[in-house]
Amino acid sequence: MKTISHSQMLQASTSDLITKIGKHSILKSIGANHLRLEMLPVGIVCRFVLWLILRKPQQKHDRTYRLLQFFFPTTIRQDLYQKRHQANSAVVVYFNHQSLFEVIATIGWCVRNFPNKRYIFPVNLPWYECLAPVVRQLAQINIDITPMITPKTYKKLTKRKRADTELVQKLKTRFELHYSELVATYAINANIIAVAPSATRTATIFKDKASFHCGNDRHNNAPKTISAILISIHRATRNQPTPPTIDFVPLTITRRGPIGKGLNLFKHHEIYVDKQLSFQQMMRLHSLRKANFVAYRKLAQRVPPHIRYPSKATV
Repeated sequence: MKTISHSQMLQASTSDLITKIGKHSILKSIGANHLRLEMLPVGIVCRFVLWLILRKPQQKHDRTYRLLQFFFPTTIRQDLYQKRHQANSAVVVYFNHQSLFEVIATIGWCVRNFPNKRYIFPVNLPWYECLAPVVRQLAQINIDITPMITPKTYKKLTKRKRADTELVQKLKTRFELHYSELVATYAINANIIAVAPSATRTATIFKDKASFHCGNDRHNNAPKTISAILISIHRATRNQPTPPTIDFVPLTITRRGPIGKGLNLFKHHEIYVDKQLSFQQMMRLHSLRKANFVAYRKLAQRVPPHIRYPSKATV
C-alpha cells in the first residue's frame, strides 16, 4: 500500500482522508505498518465471507444471516426487545466486546431484525485498513464502517520511538468528530448505530469491582461512549419539533468456554437481548451521570462472573 505524507494527512478533509485509505495506509505512513499486518488474517476471513454473501446479490440479506450463522454461530437465549414497527425509529445497539466475534454477531442480529436499515460501525484503524478495499461491497449489505483510533491502539502508536504523538492525537480527534457526525445522521435517518461502549476489546466489562458497584459514571473509569452518542444526537435534534424516536438496546454476547481475542470462528455463543431504553430515558440517566454505568451494568448481567470485572487472582 502507498504511504501519505504527514502534511497531506493534515491538509485533507477527514472524509477525503478516509476515502484514501485502501490505496494508502495511514499506519504504514506513520511507521506502524505492523499493526495493519497483524489484522490481515482477520481481514482476509471477513473479505472471504463477504465474497460468499455477494455471489448471489439478489439473496444478500438471507445469505448474510445464514453465512454469519455458519461461521459465527449464535443462539438467542433471551430477547426482551420490544421492536417498534415505525419506519422513523432509530436504534442504538450496544454490545460487550471481549473479542471480534461480538462485532460479527451484532451484525447478524441487526441483519435479522432490521434488514431494511443501514448500520454504522466504528472500526479500529488497523482493521479498517484491511477492510477498506471492500467498503463499497460492505455497503451493498447495508454495513457502513468508519475508522477510529481506540485507546489501546493510541497507546501503541504513541509509545513507539520517534512517534509523532501530536499527529496521532489529531487523527484520533478528527476520526471521533467524524463518527459523531455520522451518529447524528444515522439517528435522524432512523438507521442503526452499533457500538461497543468499551471502545476496544477488553477482557472484562468493568475494569474493577469498585466500578461494577459504584452506581454512577463519576467513579466508573471506563470510556464514556454512550454519553458521547447521546450528546451527538441531542445537539443534532434539539431544534426539531418532536423528539427523536430512538431505542437503546443492550446485546450481551457470551459463551461458556474460553474466549479468545480474535474472530473465534465456529465457536458457539449465546445472545441475551435486554429491554430497551428510550432516548429520553437515556438522556435522563445522562443528566444524573449514570448513562454509561447503566449501559455497562446491563451488559454485565448475563456474562460469567470473571467477565464482569477482574478477580483478585487476575488483578
